[in-house]
Amino acid sequence: MCCGILRFSGVLGAIVALIVVVIALLKQLIALVGFLLAAVKIAIVVIFIALLVMIVLAIFRDHPVLERNRVLAQRLAARLTPLAAHAHVAEVRQTGMIAALNPSWSMDELIEKRLSEAR
Repeated sequence: MCCGILRFSGVLGAIVALIVVVIALLKQLIALVGFLLAAVKIAIVVIFIALLVMIVLAIFRDHPVLERNRVLAQRLAARLTPLAAHAHVAEVRQTGMIAALNPSWSMDELIEKRLSEAR
C-alpha cells in the first residue's frame, strides 16, 4: 500500500513537472513570437522610409526641381516689385519661394477706419 501511494505520487509529480515545463516553454515561445513580430514591424517601417528616400532622390535626379524653383522665385520677385510701390504696402520681403507683404496700416487703424465708415 505504501509503495503504491509513493508510486502514484511520483507519477503525479512527473505529470505536474511536465505541465510546468510545457507552460514555461509556451511562455518563452510567446515572448519569441512577440519579439519577432516587433522586429518585422520595425523592418517594414525601415524599408518604407528607405523606399521613400529613394523615390525622392530619383525625383531630384530626374527632374530639375531646384532649377525650376529658382526660376519661379525670380518670376515671383518680378511680380512683387510693383506691389512695393503700392500705397497700402509698407514692406515686401521674399526668401526663395516665400513672400510676405506688410500693410502700411496697423490693425487698430483699420478697425478705427471701418468703425467710422459704418457710422
